[in-house]
Amino acid sequence: REDYTPVAVAAVKIEENTQLHADMIRIEELPAESVHPSAADSVEMLLGGIASQTIYEGEQILRSKVRNTTEKEGKMSYSVPEGKRAMTISVDTVSGVSGFLRAKDRVDIILVGYQGEGNEEKEISDILLQDTEILAVGINPDSRKESYEPPEPVTVITLIVTPQEAVKLSLAGSVGRLVAVLRSPADHEKPAVAPVLKDQLWQ
Repeated sequence: REDYTPVAVAAVKIEENTQLHADMIRIEELPAESVHPSAADSVEMLLGGIASQTIYEGEQILRSKVRNTTEKEGKMSYSVPEGKRAMTISVDTVSGVSGFLRAKDRVDIILVGYQGEGNEEKEISDILLQDTEILAVGINPDSRKESYEPPEPVTVITLIVTPQEAVKLSLAGSVGRLVAVLRSPADHEKPAVAPVLKDQLWQ
């Protein structure tokens, strides 16, 4: 009797960049000689992955066609958690800690800018975001790896933010300069911090 082996097959057409769920996959017993060497053999190993290209109904699901969402290679979009956004911002290389930032670090983002108009305009510093994860540093794709060490202080970092935080950051970058403040990985508290005006520094 011919040898048969279990193979994961697409139960429906799976479009590129679609996250795989159990109802999209079925297991079939196929002749061993007809099974692709890279074909997945269980549903569990595919769940939560993202199709890197279209997989047609009835097609064997190859591991190479499914990107695990925890992997650091490939498209940066695969590293962005569902419901979040990746946003790149310029950071102050002198006042901040840009020379020490790495992927997976968590930072607070401070905006230094001006508030008010005319004679009432005053320089102010305020916290915009707290406990925000860094997805990448600089512009090198390898910077998503925690082991990556930038050759020089970075001028841009990519953060994982909510859609509302992305809107706030997009405006903040046009009205002032942003400073990244490195946090302890064990500290996730978000204390209330009052903004500081320039003329309060000597009080």
